[in-house]
Amino acid sequence: MQQTLGIPLGRAYQSFAPVSERIEMRVADLNASLSPAARAEQVAQIEAEETERGTRRAVAGFDYTFSVPKSASVLWAVADAGMQALIAQAHHAAIAEVVAFIEREVAATRVGAAAPDGAATQVDVTGVIATAFDHYDSRAGDPHLHTHVVISNKVKTAQDGK
Repeated sequence: MQQTLGIPLGRAYQSFAPVSERIEMRVADLNASLSPAARAEQVAQIEAEETERGTRRAVAGFDYTFSVPKSASVLWAVADAGMQALIAQAHHAAIAEVVAFIEREVAATRVGAAAPDGAATQVDVTGVIATAFDHYDSRAGDPHLHTHVVISNKVKTAQDGK
């Protein structure tokens, strides 16, 4: 196994300028010879455009929630330990199938965005990084067997292992 201590796993998450900063930067770039009315019109247009775009945020991962039907949660709650284990095992097997499907058919990443024309190619990945958290009741305290599976936004490309 190759030692990778101290080597970053991918790029750091991007940070994006808030709406107010983007407005300030664009207004500062306006032609100084604009009339006050033309300038006000341009500023209003910039403010509208940037407000509509909103503030982008980097996404570290996605939380998928897998819930069994209410009847299965009730059965799980009143069952003995053996039956509870069987219900949980079936629940976890279903989750494993969905995560395998995501890895096989859904998960992809982009490469090449640093090209001069900004073009990117979507490529396959070797899998996903995920962790699961089981919960046994709802916020109201009633039986509700469900699992949160948090899938990381970081992946490794199948083509070159980056």
